Amino acid sequence: MGRGSRFSRYNPPVKLVHLRRPAYLFVSHPLLSTYPMNRILLTIVASIFPILSVYAKGPTGLGSLQIGMSKSAIENLQATNGVHLTSAMTPFDYKNTPPSRPDEEIFDTFISTPLDSKPLKAALTFKNSILISINLTINPSTNTLETVKNQIKEKYGTGKIDDSRKEEQCIYKNGANFKIMSGSIYTTWIEELSQTEQIKTTLIDVSIETCPSNLRTDRTDPIKIQSLIFRKVKNIVEDQPRNIF
Repeated sequence: MGRGSRFSRYNPPVKLVHLRRPAYLFVSHPLLSTYPMNRILLTIVASIFPILSVYAKGPTGLGSLQIGMSKSAIENLQATNGVHLTSAMTPFDYKNTPPSRPDEEIFDTFISTPLDSKPLKAALTFKNSILISINLTINPSTNTLETVKNQIKEKYGTGKIDDSRKEEQCIYKNGANFKIMSGSIYTTWIEELSQTEQIKTTLIDVSIETCPSNLRTDRTDPIKIQSLIFRKVKNIVEDQPRNIF
């Protein structure tokens, strides 16, 4: 676990202390007092690892800014917390488009983080005054995206990667040609809160590049869109087909 990582995870409901008590009772049982200690330890370890494999798959927020916080708690975050608002939350401008979910409130703001020297633009979504989504806009001219990816990867693994980028070759009449790459990379980590809820963290890296109409036109830099999204969602469990055998 890296010291510099700013991402944190939900503490699983199953703790080691819950496993110790049955273990001691098991050892102290008169019928099992002669049972080899190493066999007991192996049994305990084997019971712990499946539990750990279920939890701790992804972050639940960014430093002191966590999914599940109240609006007032977020507004009271200070610079000493490491992550805090640098501007007041203002209602999100839907630009004449009605919100897709009337029971949710979205606010625009800027957030100071150790990830970038400048505050990051953010959209915070609340439901019943409780934070359910953090959407951070990353400046593609910086190395912030790589920093975010490396810190989360160090703590939670590589995540699930969906790379839809496609290579295109620009060919011209005089035989000149070169290749460009366009598309998106979505990297997702999921933290299970319960059987019905989870926090999905998605790192988005979009690059759009087109072939110049002719070689006399200067090749332009690709359009880049980068963002980091944390959102609490329902855990969709697919119905299993009925066993007919």
